[in-house]
Amino acid sequence: ERIRPDLRLTEALNGAKLPDEATARVRGMFASKIATAEEIASAVKAEREYVDKIAGRSLRDVTGVRIVESSEDKLAAVLAHMFNPTQVRLPEGVAAQPFMASFKEFLYQQFGIRVEQAAYGGQPARVRMAEAVDTTNFAKTFADALNRSVLAAYSGNAEYTGWQKIVRKVPYSDFRINRIINVGYYGTLPDVAKGGTYLAMTSPTDREETLTLAKKGGLESITMEDMLNDNLSLWQTLIQRIGQAAMETAYEAVMVLTRVATMPTMQDTYKLGSASRTPVNLGTAVLSADATGKTNLIASIVAMMKATGGSGQKKGIVPRYAVIPLEKVEQYAYVVQSLRGGLTGTDLPDAIQKMLSVATPEPIIDLGTTNTTDWSLIADPLRAEVFRYGTLGGRDAPEIFLADDQRFGSLFTRDQLDLKVRFILAVAAADFAGFYINDAAS
Repeated sequence: ERIRPDLRLTEALNGAKLPDEATARVRGMFASKIATAEEIASAVKAEREYVDKIAGRSLRDVTGVRIVESSEDKLAAVLAHMFNPTQVRLPEGVAAQPFMASFKEFLYQQFGIRVEQAAYGGQPARVRMAEAVDTTNFAKTFADALNRSVLAAYSGNAEYTGWQKIVRKVPYSDFRINRIINVGYYGTLPDVAKGGTYLAMTSPTDREETLTLAKKGGLESITMEDMLNDNLSLWQTLIQRIGQAAMETAYEAVMVLTRVATMPTMQDTYKLGSASRTPVNLGTAVLSADATGKTNLIASIVAMMKATGGSGQKKGIVPRYAVIPLEKVEQYAYVVQSLRGGLTGTDLPDAIQKMLSVATPEPIIDLGTTNTTDWSLIADPLRAEVFRYGTLGGRDAPEIFLADDQRFGSLFTRDQLDLKVRFILAVAAADFAGFYINDAAS
């Protein structure tokens, strides 16, 4: 049966659900000819295969279009490099570009995309199918680029990343008060006589600490004039500073718990480090660049090893890290060098000497301004969890959101793009057994 294509063709295309460009191409094939149902089905099938190859990002040439990766991903990666060139690499095969005459001109020069034309159907179908980036998804791509740039800046500040070594990161699903249960230790197992009855063990005592997630963040904006005046340096500065601010936020949230003046109070009513606890985990030893400093470090390590965890038996927990104020870095470096190369068998028993030479605590520098003398020893979180770092759903990074709807808001009234930074986290002291601190006077 032969009929005009605008009847059977419409039905076939509606069922195929092809992109608009592909639908228009098939209609064009039968614009002035009579076609059978088989011919229409064959054309629709061929177009579907072509579109699927494009969507699958085939590495083979498809009608002159070579797809090697998603244009959204490529665009986001290039923009992320522009915003943060020192910490985000360009995609392979893409050359660095200046900001061109305007932000939109950059999109056209780099990717052949005219955002305004794409919005009203003026972009050629071949280019739109190949690139698939227009005003419908550009905002998402742009936000993705900003998030990549902020994440790179957040992760790239090495001097602020030491805190991640002393915490245990745990995801939470809500903002309610979350319980941290610490189970104490059993004592030694009792003897069982021949034919004797096994007796009930003395269960360890539980301790409960709490953690509640909190939102941190703020708003920032950039105007149309800034975007169109080649002010790329402003973008770069804003993004890098936001990432750095987020890292410093997480850093300070942890480090504030390691200082004598701001240590949290634990469930047993004592501070995280306390001279009233048995055994004590608060001393007054000074960290100095001499034999006294070396002796004080050794004594503090030994004191930390006396922690019993409630069982009465010393657990021998050795510190993996030492939190040192910036003003004491030189003194700590001297002491560590002395321990690693300056001890003899007459100074300490060989076993202790060997332990110290291998397990000298790795320094984590406290860059805060409120502490210049206090220093602490902290166990590996896998051995004894001292600090719990909570995240929402496991997201351990800040997020960037764009207010990009042109119909209302600041983008409509002031030609201004607003950014929202959101960072959800919380830190709590979980256990004191792997912690020892010195409230030093100098």
